[in-house]
Amino acid sequence: MLTHRTFVQALAWGWAFQHPTFDNSWANNVLLFPAKPQTTPESATVGPVQADQATSVKDHAVVKLSLLTCNVLTLMGGNDATEQHATLGPARLQSIVRQFSQEKVTIFALQETRLRTPVRLQHPEYHLWHSPANSRGQFGMMLGFTKC
Repeated sequence: MLTHRTFVQALAWGWAFQHPTFDNSWANNVLLFPAKPQTTPESATVGPVQADQATSVKDHAVVKLSLLTCNVLTLMGGNDATEQHATLGPARLQSIVRQFSQEKVTIFALQETRLRTPVRLQHPEYHLWHSPANSRGQFGMMLGFTKC
């Protein structure tokens, strides 16, 4: 079971890319990985079988991510607190998630969802994790990851 603690631990490595040792690995907000490995493991590490150079295949992969984050309160019209609380809820958040799906957003984070209950929201195209707001209706967040 994925709990808040295990989820945080699983994503903790992601901040490594912001470490100063990666300063020369970024170009215009794009993380540049080496074209080939910088080291070669000992044959004892990988076993005695060596790859035949004549049969080597060049693999190519394209990874395209569409990331989105927003504060749900910035999507609201008007400044009246009563109006804001009346328009937030599971149905509104489901509508927002549906729009993200239509725009093919891969990963999203919503802040200030203000949902107080630890409701388990379902969506056919996203895995959703939600952290409820406090007893005063403040805070709350949701993370969504596409299923495909």
